Amino acid sequence: MDVDTPLIPKEEKDIYVSISKSYEEKVKRKREIIFRIIEIIVVLGQQNIPFRGHNWNKEKKIEDDNFSRFLRWKADDVPILKLHLENAPYNVQYTSPDIQNELINLCGLQIKDTIIKKASEAKWFSIMAAESTDVGKKEQMALCIRCVEKNATVFEGFIGFIEMEKVDSESIAAAIVDTVQECRYLSGDDTGKLVIAGSNDDEPMPSDTLIEKAGKDIRFKNNVKHVGQQE
Repeated sequence: MDVDTPLIPKEEKDIYVSISKSYEEKVKRKREIIFRIIEIIVVLGQQNIPFRGHNWNKEKKIEDDNFSRFLRWKADDVPILKLHLENAPYNVQYTSPDIQNELINLCGLQIKDTIIKKASEAKWFSIMAAESTDVGKKEQMALCIRCVEKNATVFEGFIGFIEMEKVDSESIAAAIVDTVQECRYLSGDDTGKLVIAGSNDDEPMPSDTLIEKAGKDIRFKNNVKHVGQQE
């Protein structure tokens, strides 16, 4: 074969380039649309506004809820979003309740990672735990992280609710240990120091023995009011 002969004819190269550019533009457009939808989700979450009501129409696949109203409002100023909502098939509009929940969970994971990263960078951090029962009578534990940032300001971040099959000391200890290990996983070392605080003296908070496996630098206090008095 002549060394000057191209492996792919110019005509085919042009087709490949055209397909590649078309695909890149499609991906870019989809990302822009999803980004705009996520913006709505973040605003609703920040303002503690409920997403959905009770009038979901399964046949028409529409609902006159806060999420839909905010989405239509934003689409008036974002042509690419307006065009998408008007022309895209329902199964690729990224606005169904299932997709909303998926995007909400992804936003929550991003926030959680940011909070844990702050804790992993601090010299000391504390985990505050409080057991409660939701309206569905499910046992759960709320976990918050508290630490002092490099600029000497106190930071508190809500990690989330953990569903508990049991609320005995061993189950609570396991949930706390998992959170501690996650903090250290992000920090990449074992230098973090931790104080664990329960919200009141009546809860079945874990003993020092149960928490020991989380690390030698952990201190335990069963009342959050006294955490600041640790030496």
